[in-house]
Amino acid sequence: EWKSRDAAELDCFDIPFAIKELIQNIVGQALKDIRAREWEGFKREDLRLKSDEEKRACKERLVATYPSLLTGPHGVSLTNAACLPLYVLSVDTYANTNLAAAVVLWDTSNKMNAISFFNNHLDAAASFDSFVVDGWSTSKSDEFAIGEKGKGFVLAMQFLFETLDKMWDLNPKTKSNQKTVLPQPGMSFRVGEELGEFKWRKRRKQEVLHVTQDDLTTRTVSEYLAHKYELGDVANTAADVDNNEDGGIVPYYYNSDLETKNEGMTEKAEKDLKSAANRRKKYGMDVNNKSVVKSDEVCITIVGLDTELQPETLFSAVYGIIPPLHAWRPKSRFIPGCSVGNVQFFLISGKPRFYLRDQFIPQGVHLNHLSINYHGDLTLSAERVMVGYDEKRIDFHTDLGASADYGFRDEPKLAIELAADILTDDHSDGIAGVLTPRDKKGAEQYRVAFDAAMRRQAPTTSLTLCPCSKNEEHIALYEQLDLKPFQVNPRALEILYESGAYLPIKDYARKILLESPMAAGLDRLRAVLQMVIPELEADAITIRKYDKVYPTAVWSEDNRQFAVALPKPCEEHGDGDEMTECFCWIIPVLEEAASTR
Repeated sequence: EWKSRDAAELDCFDIPFAIKELIQNIVGQALKDIRAREWEGFKREDLRLKSDEEKRACKERLVATYPSLLTGPHGVSLTNAACLPLYVLSVDTYANTNLAAAVVLWDTSNKMNAISFFNNHLDAAASFDSFVVDGWSTSKSDEFAIGEKGKGFVLAMQFLFETLDKMWDLNPKTKSNQKTVLPQPGMSFRVGEELGEFKWRKRRKQEVLHVTQDDLTTRTVSEYLAHKYELGDVANTAADVDNNEDGGIVPYYYNSDLETKNEGMTEKAEKDLKSAANRRKKYGMDVNNKSVVKSDEVCITIVGLDTELQPETLFSAVYGIIPPLHAWRPKSRFIPGCSVGNVQFFLISGKPRFYLRDQFIPQGVHLNHLSINYHGDLTLSAERVMVGYDEKRIDFHTDLGASADYGFRDEPKLAIELAADILTDDHSDGIAGVLTPRDKKGAEQYRVAFDAAMRRQAPTTSLTLCPCSKNEEHIALYEQLDLKPFQVNPRALEILYESGAYLPIKDYARKILLESPMAAGLDRLRAVLQMVIPELEADAITIRKYDKVYPTAVWSEDNRQFAVALPKPCEEHGDGDEMTECFCWIIPVLEEAASTR
């Protein structure tokens, strides 16, 4: 028994997220087979625009390659000639493994689609119980696969069954009795030679989803009896369940005091085995009296998906099956304390998404503009919908900050998107919150990226955009310097200053003064300054053609020079000959010069 209807644990699920859990079983197996942490081995075959003849040829190839793909109560229904493949994911074969796996989206010709999942190489320690017992795992975690113990398969299958039930009403008592050879909505799965089907059962005042196990393992009479004895007390056959009105299990108790050759028990065993053999043929597990299934296989079939649900949406919770149009991954490089190559940035339409090693994780990481696929390690909740808060999360933030910094320096197109992300978000958990430029060597790359991102928001101005805070006090100075002030959040401003991409407006004005051409014929002004600051050589005092309101003087430590703006005429002495006798400017200039030294 699983969950009651509409369990709270399913609140974050949707169909793509549930499908992701089923695909992840295949991906995890591939990772372990090739002993790697990343794998992009799915081959894609899009048949949606192909002819029926081409689709039929593809179906024949699928059956030849995966003889047990169309098995089980719902899988066998897809053998109908009217059922044709629409989209196929298959696994490249590797020299050192015989892993076989496929995911197929089907057109059933019955106003609904179906999807089937197949793979071999089930872990030796895994069993039917690994799938159906809450908290177990079909794929134990190791250094390659993500498969930590959790509820992924249980919750995914429950969500999908509830979704189909709401769409099609899977209650056998309310179903139409109309006979049809086309597939009917529902779902089932096969683990080796054991089948699992679903139905609701009443428990007190609520319905609970129940999994019916049908063990069709080929056995002799002696093996069958020994198997029942090893189970302890009960043998549950599909026939037992079908003959019980409330869908419960009718126990058949094995009395260990009886001889195994007891005539009654032998007859019962023979009858059960004959019934099992008939069901094996019915469900496509035996063809021409020969088994097509193997004990290490998993096969899942879901019939009843909305025909509007396209592969681009259906597989969207697994990164890379349908590759994004724009994706960047800064080059892997060794930096003490972090792994730059672990972070992959990409753009999608709609709300940005976070993926952990290609798996969509809907909660726990703040995103703004860019989506992220992280190839490091994070702790997930049991239902795999949320990232935990622990040391691994700190490592993720370190990797993210370093990757963003290198993204600005190495990837011009990514740099613009990073800038766009930072300009519109200063969350402490976001890119802006974790990015710290390591030096100012990438100043130009940062400046170009932020300028492009700012111009997305201010496309009409021809002036140079200059970032400022919302409380900037020197707006007039921007205008005098022919700059267009562009308000940004405080964290973005810090990053721009730390990277060297921009200077605070007063520092920028001082820089312009130092770069301004010298004014000729002002020896007297220079002499006056030298009288006040006698330790300076005459050449260390320069008068510049600079007419802005700020600054009037600045000390350059690099050049060991004072740069003084050409004095403006005062009201009393004007700008004629009297100005040469004017000393009104000296005190303000000295005060400002002293403040910069």
